[in-house]
Amino acid sequence: MQAAESTAQRNPADLYLFPGLLALGLLPQIDLADPEASALADASLKDAYLAAGSYAARTLGAVVVPGTVYLVTPQGRLQQYAAVFDRQGNLVGEQLQTHRDALVQAVSDEISPIAVDAGVKVGLLIGRDAWYPEVSRILTLQGADILLAPLAPPAPYPSEEALWGLWQEVQQNQVFGVEAGLFGMLGDRAYAGRAAIVAPCEMTEDDSGFLPRPGYFVGTGAQVVTLSVDEIQKVRREYPLLRHLNPGLYRKYLPLVYRRLP
Repeated sequence: MQAAESTAQRNPADLYLFPGLLALGLLPQIDLADPEASALADASLKDAYLAAGSYAARTLGAVVVPGTVYLVTPQGRLQQYAAVFDRQGNLVGEQLQTHRDALVQAVSDEISPIAVDAGVKVGLLIGRDAWYPEVSRILTLQGADILLAPLAPPAPYPSEEALWGLWQEVQQNQVFGVEAGLFGMLGDRAYAGRAAIVAPCEMTEDDSGFLPRPGYFVGTGAQVVTLSVDEIQKVRREYPLLRHLNPGLYRKYLPLVYRRLP
C-alpha cells in the first residue's frame, strides 16, 4: 500500500488494482491441497482485508481493488474473494472465484460487473477465471468496460501462459484489461506474477495490444496509463463484434454443460 501511495503522489489515478493473494502476507503460506488450510483463513482475515481496502481507497482518493483473499465456506472449504471500493472507501462490489485452482476449493456460480466512477463497469477475473473464456464473455455481455485480473500465479509463469489469459479475452471482447500479478516469495512459495494493461490491438500504435509499451512488466513497481471508454465504444461501433454473437445459445446450453461437470 505504501508503494501505491508513493505512485499516487507522482501519478494520481482513478483506479488501482493490487495483486492477488496480497492479504495472505498476514498469514503463513496456505496450501490449497491441505484439508486443514481453511483453519488459517478465518473471518478476521476478511475483516482485515476489507479494512485495508477501504483505507487505501480513501487515502488514494480512487477506486481500489485490494487484490484477493481466501474466505472459508460453512463446509470448511476455501474460496478466493475480491472486493471493490469507491473513492470514499465504501464497498461497492464483491466477486468470488468461479473456476477452481484445486479440487478442494469452493467456487461461486454468480458473476456480474460492478459499476464504478461515471458509470464505468469493471469485471473481476479471479484466479483461473482469467483462463476461462465464458467468464469474460458473460461480464462483457453484461456491460463490463474493463476486465481486472488480480492474480497470484506460482512460478514459473511464462509469457505464453499469460497470453492465453487476459490478453486473449480482451481481444475477443473489445474491452480494456488490467492484470496485476503477485511477484516474489510468500511463505515458502515463489510467485512469478506479471503486470499488464491491455487494449484491443487496433487501439495500440504497434498493434501489440499492450499499453503503454509492448509486453508484460515483471517485478515490483507500478504501471500507470490513461484508458478512455469513449475509445472502446468507438472500436465497438466500427466493428460491432458482440452483435455477431448468439447469447440465446449460451443461455440455453452453457448452464447444462456446467451441471454435467463433476
